[in-house]
Amino acid sequence: DPKRIPHPSGNIHGSNRGYVKVLKNTATEAIVEGASRRKSKRGATAQIIATYRVLAGKPWLEITPIQQCHQIGMHGESRIMICPEAMEDGSDYAFDSLKDMPGKSNVKPPASSRILLDFAMDADTIWAMMLSPAKPDEDKTSPRLPLEWRTRRFNLNIGVGGWPSGWQKIGEGRCRRVISAPYGCFLGKKIVIGVLRIGYWHYQKIDSEVKKDEDFTVKWKYVHNRKLPGSPFNSGGPWWPMYAGKWRMISRIDGKYYTSEITINKASVGKKELTFKPPASGKLEYVLIYLYDRTKDTGKDIYTPMDIYRQAILGKKPLK
Repeated sequence: DPKRIPHPSGNIHGSNRGYVKVLKNTATEAIVEGASRRKSKRGATAQIIATYRVLAGKPWLEITPIQQCHQIGMHGESRIMICPEAMEDGSDYAFDSLKDMPGKSNVKPPASSRILLDFAMDADTIWAMMLSPAKPDEDKTSPRLPLEWRTRRFNLNIGVGGWPSGWQKIGEGRCRRVISAPYGCFLGKKIVIGVLRIGYWHYQKIDSEVKKDEDFTVKWKYVHNRKLPGSPFNSGGPWWPMYAGKWRMISRIDGKYYTSEITINKASVGKKELTFKPPASGKLEYVLIYLYDRTKDTGKDIYTPMDIYRQAILGKKPLK
């Protein structure tokens, strides 16, 4: 129905009654326009409008601002988030809400961040938020957005309590301090949210002394205390990489984060241990490994974060 339909709830996160407008609904593509009216503290009312697009067989949602839109969030309540290749040396920006303990309630990743990965333990899922390239002065839909937001683009809201996406179920104690919701700024352009589920990442506590550039072997274990739907991994049993491709591994050594590039080929898929050379000496607290990009061995039905970025943000064709 192309007509505007009032939203059935009438009130969404403080917004007044808006509407939902179906722009396209086919077997291959659906586009919906959503609008609401939000009252400011001074009583002024602004209409907020964006479109939401999904494609058949594609694990992402495209959100494009139309009017008065300036930010979009994912509600995940997770512990660790990463912005791949966001640091000056090409390493990943990493933030651990349990370990890093900021003095304020929000954290802004580097301005160079284009992808933000949220690791949800309770569903073995990566929530991926991706931004269109944009300059701070290009946001025509929200001219009052602060310059700090326009230059940073991502924001992590840190909260206490809630449901920390399964991180409390891995035998390391209660995870009360969590990233309750990361936000991204539109700057007048599209934002994409992708969902990658089962086997795309793994976290493992190590707590061992390591020496830089000396071989260290991680014997993968799956320690979540329940069997997750759709997962081949059993509590207390081994873990293994399910997909070939370009993986990245974050090592937290003496409170600092280091990035290693790991290529998993067809012969390495299913292996229950990994030997690598630590990038620094000290106490290796934990590692987090995740599939980032494809190689010629990556299955055609597998989407990596970079596949989503190339297709949904840059508009390029799938790599063969």
